[in-house]
Amino acid sequence: MNASPQDIMLAAALIVGIATLCQIAAPFLRVPSLVLLLPAGFLLGLVAPQFSMDQILGPAFPVAVDLMVALILFQGGLELGSIKLQGADRGVVHRLIWIGAPMTWLIGSALALGVLLIGKLFPRFSRLGNVPMGYLVGAGAAVAIGGAILGTLFGQATGTIQAFEMNGSVNADSAPLAHMVSALVGFVGTVATLAYFQFGTLTKGKRTGKRPLWLEGAAGIGKIFIAITLGAVFAGVLTASITALVERVVFIRDFFQLFL
Repeated sequence: MNASPQDIMLAAALIVGIATLCQIAAPFLRVPSLVLLLPAGFLLGLVAPQFSMDQILGPAFPVAVDLMVALILFQGGLELGSIKLQGADRGVVHRLIWIGAPMTWLIGSALALGVLLIGKLFPRFSRLGNVPMGYLVGAGAAVAIGGAILGTLFGQATGTIQAFEMNGSVNADSAPLAHMVSALVGFVGTVATLAYFQFGTLTKGKRTGKRPLWLEGAAGIGKIFIAITLGAVFAGVLTASITALVERVVFIRDFFQLFL
């Protein structure tokens, strides 16, 4: 519907007039003005549908609704008074403060970091993305280091220590000496392998730092264990590949034997 300027002016005057009457009558009736405005609006829509605001304003109607809601909330905020909460109401407000406020702060911080991260797409605003990038790098490093320590280092150390337990790990037919030698080899291999990846050195003055001789020797032993481990892994992968190849060759041979 394409409303004429006269229809728009008439609808505006009618709405403003009814709203003014509701505001004047509300104090005499001792009720909030919103109690009169809502039914007045409903009745106006039923009695005069030609003044429907969605047809008059068209695409601007949602914007007008948002503006009116903002004005209603603003007016309601001006009419707020201080009251003393009692009983259950006090508990509800406390939960809103102590639970809702931190959750709002966390969600708002996450959204703010996401918005700032968009600045990395534009060279002029790239500095705005340093904060979320630093947070992401720090969180990623914490997860990686925690996983390496808890999942790998502690797990390997626990497995090495448990290898020396003689009660639950030794069968009745196994030799305790052979088991102890196996556990000792595993312990030496673990310590030597960790020593191989230790690159920190001490420097004196201007001289280049070097690792102590005992650490160099342990690193050499660790290199041997690493070579044996990688060789075993490679042998396992090669064996699996050859097994898969043999299965494919046998399948092709059997397939052609059906036609011969």
